[in-house]
Amino acid sequence: MTDEATILIADDDEGIRELLRELLDSEGYRVEEASNGAEAIASIAANRPHAVLMDLMMPVVSGVEATSMIKRDPRTASIPVLVMSAGRNIAAMQNEIPADDFIAKPFELSTLIAAIAALTGRDRE
Repeated sequence: MTDEATILIADDDEGIRELLRELLDSEGYRVEEASNGAEAIASIAANRPHAVLMDLMMPVVSGVEATSMIKRDPRTASIPVLVMSAGRNIAAMQNEIPADDFIAKPFELSTLIAAIAALTGRDRE
């Protein structure tokens, strides 16, 4: 399919990246991966994904800092960022992090797919 949306998965947990890659592949998305915030920023600059799934707790550059950098840069500010996080209050995160959407880990895969579809403007059947 030529209109595949590209999703960047930024998570330092290889198992989570693999699970999400398989899920998103099966839903017809192209997937890029980053294991820390610095890799995510570099990947966004090089590949301009349609959306980013961002873990908060990552080495080198945290997901919080990476999301803020994405949203401050006029060249990347329009790229939707979905923050995935465990152990933090979603309401508090919404006041602190300039992401487009938030999902708490663990999450239902169907909920994640619906959130990604909404962020990318992709209709679900």
